[in-house]
Amino acid sequence: MKEFFTNLKINQKLIIMFLSISLILITTGFVALQLSFSIYEEQLYRQSAEFLILLSEMVDIRLNKIQQISFDILSSKEVQEYLAIVRRDGNSYNQYEVLNNFNKKMLTWFFNESYISSINIVDIKDNQYSWGRNTVRIDPERLDFIRKQAIRRKGGMVWIGPSAFDHFIVAARVVRSIPNLELENLGLIIIRIDPEKLFNNFSNRKLTSEDELNFAILSSDGVIYQKNNHQFLFDELIYRMNKKMGYFIDNIQGEKYLITYVTSQWTNWKFVNLLPYTSIFKNIIAVHTILVLVYVGIFMLVIYLSFLFSSEITKPFKRLTNKMKMVEKGEFEKIAQMGANIKRQGDEIAELEYNFHLMVDKINTLIKENYLKQIAIKESQFKALQAQINPHFLYNTLDSINWMARFNKQYQIASMVKALGSLLRNSISNKSEIIPLKEEMKILEDYIIIQKYRYGERLKFSMDIPQEYWEYMIPKLSLQPIVENSIQYGLEKILGVCEIKIWVEPLEKGLKIWVEDNGPGMDKDFVEKLNRGEIEPRGSGIGIKNINERIKIIFGMEYGVNVTSVLGEGTKVCIFIPYKRGDDFV
Repeated sequence: MKEFFTNLKINQKLIIMFLSISLILITTGFVALQLSFSIYEEQLYRQSAEFLILLSEMVDIRLNKIQQISFDILSSKEVQEYLAIVRRDGNSYNQYEVLNNFNKKMLTWFFNESYISSINIVDIKDNQYSWGRNTVRIDPERLDFIRKQAIRRKGGMVWIGPSAFDHFIVAARVVRSIPNLELENLGLIIIRIDPEKLFNNFSNRKLTSEDELNFAILSSDGVIYQKNNHQFLFDELIYRMNKKMGYFIDNIQGEKYLITYVTSQWTNWKFVNLLPYTSIFKNIIAVHTILVLVYVGIFMLVIYLSFLFSSEITKPFKRLTNKMKMVEKGEFEKIAQMGANIKRQGDEIAELEYNFHLMVDKINTLIKENYLKQIAIKESQFKALQAQINPHFLYNTLDSINWMARFNKQYQIASMVKALGSLLRNSISNKSEIIPLKEEMKILEDYIIIQKYRYGERLKFSMDIPQEYWEYMIPKLSLQPIVENSIQYGLEKILGVCEIKIWVEPLEKGLKIWVEDNGPGMDKDFVEKLNRGEIEPRGSGIGIKNINERIKIIFGMEYGVNVTSVLGEGTKVCIFIPYKRGDDFV
């Protein structure tokens, strides 16, 4: 991808840049818009959830009160006595007398809760007794269903939603014999509750100034209550309400809704509110549509301007490119004639063209200065080669420090860190690129200290360089990379002790420094290609090539590095440098 972009023309790069910036801005705008949608949805959810929680709590209070009323009734002496007589089928006179007391008790019961429509008591023989504002005789089929649900609760309260027979909510429980704790089934108490009055003063609340609630209460058996008579398919939504409270967006009968729900702690009912998504977000949707159109228009305008702008910018560059091709052909006089009327004015591109012609005028002089040019080339090559020095030993050092830290070898770690610091100061400092041999030896000694901690007795190192040769100059980091290669490709590939020796061989024209190891060695063909620089294997090849080229650039082509090796016996690396001290380079 990087190579593809690099090979593009400038006008193409400018177009891609403009389009990328536009896409970033447009994408940012869309993200911000979607974020505002999410924030608004969250605010609506919180407002709706607060209302549902309040409603749930108030309904729970009222239902709890209904349950207490049912307990007071079924535990009253008159109810227990009469239902017990009916169960035992007592004499007629006693039964009628108790029934009279039973009716008086129920008639004097003060029904101060407007949402209680009626209270029905069914004895063991299915006789129904009803009191309240809207007394009815419960349908036998409905009664049988209520009785089964109440018996399943074993005396607890059961809540049943409206049905085709009765649009009231039913609270029912079995009446058991309390005296002597016999707990015999005496009958059934049924309290019919008017949903509209139960949720009065709550379900009429509006969440927004325009949209009224689409409110419903759901149980596992179906819809308990539904506001506004909308026929929503709650069976398809209830499976998504798998938490205590939450919200989601769904399509219902072709319309999008924001659906909020909470769960009652008392009855486990789901209190659900549905807000029409389109009507709530209609202003935001309109803004969203406008912004999309604006973004599309801006994007098209940017495409047009980017083509126009890039074309105007690249025209001078194309003109310069053609002139550079003329320079390549050596048509300097012709270019000079073309630039006779060019003045140093205008934008940066015009100034670039003016400077180009100044450069062409001086090219002939620069060509004649061949010697200086060669020096510049050598310096650039030297810097490029120096930049290739492999820092692999630094990573090994850090790894060794980490390894030693695990075993809390504090003194050894201190020694390693000291050696590493010295090594870094001597090798990566801004000193001269050519240093005395004794400084190069110091770098190597610091490196060996670190490797000794890493490999222990498996590394045996010796260096025999007489003091009389210490002041001769050598390119910095010439010995250390070769020793590093001996360790990496010698010690790490043999099981025994790796011996590395360094000694010198004085000759008439210079000094040979030998680095020898007893590693696995290399075959003859590989060594020949390595010395000719035809291959650049991973590791030692790159380091040796760099050192060889640096020595040749600094001292001349007769000096450099040579490798000899015998497969299975080891490797020798010879560094040949002249007898030159620091004063010779001043």
